[in-house]
Amino acid sequence: MQLGPLNRIFAASLLFGGVTLPRILCAGNQQPVAHLAAAVNVNSRYIVEAVEVTGYNQTRIGDALAAKLQSLVGTSYDTETVDELARQMRKDFHAKAVTQRLARGSSPENVRIVFDVTRRSAAVDISVPKFLYHSKQGWSAQVEATATIARNNNVTFGVVSDGDELTERYAGIRAGYENLHVGSDRVHFRFLFEDYHEQWNGSTVNALSNPALLNPNFLTTAPDIYRARMNYEPLVSFNIAKPLVVTAGVSFERLQENLPSIRTEGAHAMVFGLQYHKRNGESDEDARVIDASYDARIATKALGSDYIYTRHRWIASWTWLHGRHSVNDTITAGLITGRAPMFE
Repeated sequence: MQLGPLNRIFAASLLFGGVTLPRILCAGNQQPVAHLAAAVNVNSRYIVEAVEVTGYNQTRIGDALAAKLQSLVGTSYDTETVDELARQMRKDFHAKAVTQRLARGSSPENVRIVFDVTRRSAAVDISVPKFLYHSKQGWSAQVEATATIARNNNVTFGVVSDGDELTERYAGIRAGYENLHVGSDRVHFRFLFEDYHEQWNGSTVNALSNPALLNPNFLTTAPDIYRARMNYEPLVSFNIAKPLVVTAGVSFERLQENLPSIRTEGAHAMVFGLQYHKRNGESDEDARVIDASYDARIATKALGSDYIYTRHRWIASWTWLHGRHSVNDTITAGLITGRAPMFE
């Protein structure tokens, strides 16, 4: 039997359709479910208007993670990217869980991504802020343990032996409490306690005890050598804007003078600080960080201080980050008027 032109076309369609259709269905069944879900994800048609984090103090979010969160704004919603950021946040925050949800934006095409952080009831972090060696000064090291309780409360305890920072070597303990939410995430309260034993270089002791080695103008304001130092320091910080933080408080510092006349003197002062932090660049592959700070201590008789002085300090630093490499340049300047203790 011979087929007409139309019949031949119809038969060929059935033949190829019967062969190829099962292949297409088989290939489709072999695709991962995740890819199919991504292909039909209706949320991808929305534009991210803003990203919010709840249950965690946003001022403590690292620069690199904050840049990644900010990079989502203005892009189409992507499930895989959001899930990956949630996993990173759970790791960085040491959180019990991090879940994400969508909220309505200012227009039907926009959405807000909200990350809800569930903190552990108590988490402990151990850090080593300083560990170095100098051929003349020896080893300097500091170890701290910080426990996070009820989300916004941090309790810190550490031990330190440092011959690098000050004229003398100081060794002892430091403890602190910090509340990261005093009515608002922008207001923090911190209390610091320090108790140190001091060790002095022989040349420093000889210079302070030998008037012939001192400048005559320095004799009237020369500080005494002390063998112990204890400090109580409550502080309140205000996050005025994201890059700018203002700190104010008082410091009650007691110094136990050295032999032969053992006595205690006070270096009680009002404390004021201003910090600026700005990062340019979304990742550590190519970023520039600018930090600047000013702090002052004003010791006055109104606080019962035996030392009467004012100390100013300015610090500015610039850091370039490129992958695992970094370049840093820091400038420090200071000014003291009056009779100040040696730790200043």
